[in-house]
Amino acid sequence: RRDWVGRLKAYLESRKQNRLSGAQKALFAEIAFFSARSFDNPVFGREMRGKTRLKGGPWWLWILRIIFVLVPTLFYIQVLAEVNVSLRREVAFERLSHAGLALLCLYASLAGAGAFTRERESGTWEGLKLTLLQPNQILSGKVWPLVISVSVFSLFLMPGFLLCLGQSHFNELNGYNIGYILQSHITLRHVIVAFVLLLSTAFAVGCAALFISWLCRRTPLAVGLSIFWSAFLCFMLPVPFQSVATTPASALEQLPKPRPQRFTFPNQDNGYGYYASMNQAEADDNYRTALTTFREEQTGIIWCPVTMLSFGCILLLILSVLMRQQFRDEK
Repeated sequence: RRDWVGRLKAYLESRKQNRLSGAQKALFAEIAFFSARSFDNPVFGREMRGKTRLKGGPWWLWILRIIFVLVPTLFYIQVLAEVNVSLRREVAFERLSHAGLALLCLYASLAGAGAFTRERESGTWEGLKLTLLQPNQILSGKVWPLVISVSVFSLFLMPGFLLCLGQSHFNELNGYNIGYILQSHITLRHVIVAFVLLLSTAFAVGCAALFISWLCRRTPLAVGLSIFWSAFLCFMLPVPFQSVATTPASALEQLPKPRPQRFTFPNQDNGYGYYASMNQAEADDNYRTALTTFREEQTGIIWCPVTMLSFGCILLLILSVLMRQQFRDEK
């Protein structure tokens, strides 16, 4: 019995050593441009190689990966089918942008949350501090791979956005009832603004995840807090910020809204249309009110990426100061 227990312990210990030393054997796929290239900043090169490699794993991990890829793909196909069948381009544009916001922010949270905690857990952080790299170089080596990978992943949304271009088949032509006309028309400007919103929000979420990773000691805790803060930034922006900017989710919802057009009643029945419930003066008042609301919403859309970029840069500045202070204290 003792021999059986000893052989089992030896087998489990050998499996553990193989998992620790066989990282290269577990490699499933990689991009040769990053794996065979040397960079001036070794932290940048290591992070880029880590984000462009697909490692093997147990069967349950592959099932989770397949589900994570299959569910967004099916949703993507459904949105594109809706554009081709019903021509509700503004609805498809809104759904696609919200799905892209959720996926990019989730990736930024997961990628940024383990930036410093995994260094501490694997014991490489102390060795990294003994190198000649400055804190700013280490921080830039963590930030730029995150920005590049998020930008590359966002390109998968481009075909869907391009299919949404054009005028919607269903237009709200109800000038008789509200005094103005709404005609949906998705243009290239909407696509560019949507990409700016998505990338700026993912940048802010990634910077928040890096900051949380610096403060935490364990990766699971950092991941949980990063996902919470990503949802907070996307859907529950603090009240003081809402006076100058709207939330990213609301901005993407308001983006495809058309500009109101003035409606003129037919010149019959003394200025009243046959089905009209208001006169021309009331219609003009409704038009001016709708136009003012539209301009306020557009202003909020413009301020939203500015707020996100400013928030991310402030977090990076604070993180840089904290890293310099720690390096200075340990020297």
